[in-house]
Amino acid sequence: MHCSEARTVKEGLYSGHGSLRGVEDFLIEVLEDACHSKTTRTNQCREFSTRNIYTGSEYSRSPSSETVVEIDAGIWTQVWNTPYRDLILSVYYPKCGKIFLRGDCNWCLCNLIHEILHSRSCLSKSPSARENLEFVTEGTTELLTGWILRGRFDDCYSTWQQLDSCCFLTNYERYVKAWFYLCTRVITISDLSSLYLDNSLRSPFLELIKLLRGAGLRGFKNVFRDLDSVDFEMFLDEVGKAVGEDFAVFQASPPSKLDLDMCVR
Repeated sequence: MHCSEARTVKEGLYSGHGSLRGVEDFLIEVLEDACHSKTTRTNQCREFSTRNIYTGSEYSRSPSSETVVEIDAGIWTQVWNTPYRDLILSVYYPKCGKIFLRGDCNWCLCNLIHEILHSRSCLSKSPSARENLEFVTEGTTELLTGWILRGRFDDCYSTWQQLDSCCFLTNYERYVKAWFYLCTRVITISDLSSLYLDNSLRSPFLELIKLLRGAGLRGFKNVFRDLDSVDFEMFLDEVGKAVGEDFAVFQASPPSKLDLDMCVR
């Protein structure tokens, strides 16, 4: 679901900043202010051509200077070969360091913020970008998306709080709830964002384990020892062992409004 003011917000940003690159630069400043961190691009931006996944024919070529690309809605589903391509409104593509948005005003502010976070996260480095690690890469990204919206874009944040924004796909709700729980009871969202945005880290998943242990979960097993075999259920099980039954009850509870003010501590 889009927030009711999505188009108005985007038009205001366009008129105030002149281009998608200008909007991106503005939102990076907002991100850095919200997370109290200076950020850098994780992957170098390279020239890229969008091609039909079925025929291989080229649609357009994006130069290395173009960091955000809007693709016509009519060809979007012919470019991205993913089971959710009809639902996805934005993509960060690490191989070329670019953000792609579905055109025709389909994308929302939360989409662009979500992808900007990916573009500046240590978790966007290989081998992090794999499906079984989405509970970390997507769960933390979407939680921080809400954190950036909070107090800055009220209508978008209100929609995000219902766990019903256009960024929520498949298991994202469960992922976000898990990280929300940890950031309200164990670690701080400031600690999480500092780690997430630190591109100097060579082993971010090991640092994440250290963060959890340092916050009091001393016996927390390193579930990321084998990045190929770890999955969300293993992570949930380990968190449950460390914090008690309250976590399982919270995860199993019906969807409810997430109040990120609870992360301020």
